[in-house]
Amino acid sequence: MSTHFPALVEAEVLRRLNSEHAEDSLLIVQELGQRPDGRSAAAVGLDGDGIDFLVTGTGLRHGDGESVRIAWRVPITQRAQIRPSYTDLYVAARQRRQARTEQGAA
Repeated sequence: MSTHFPALVEAEVLRRLNSEHAEDSLLIVQELGQRPDGRSAAAVGLDGDGIDFLVTGTGLRHGDGESVRIAWRVPITQRAQIRPSYTDLYVAARQRRQARTEQGAA
């Protein structure tokens, strides 16, 4: 059973992600969510199993945006685990982008 965070905690985390880490979220969605055509990504929900984004951009199936769920690397149960778990996703996305870029240059 997934951990659900209190509504106020979830709202504050989502607000912060969307105001301070929008570009990071977009990279996560493009690379880990397999939405390379995404042009924006807003975090819209999270729980102990993962984080949900609303993605917009060209080439997506739905013009109004698509929901994309990205699982945490390991399930989380405490608020203090959210930030490092999000950072893990960002690092994985950045590494994937770098690897793809290097393959394209070779």
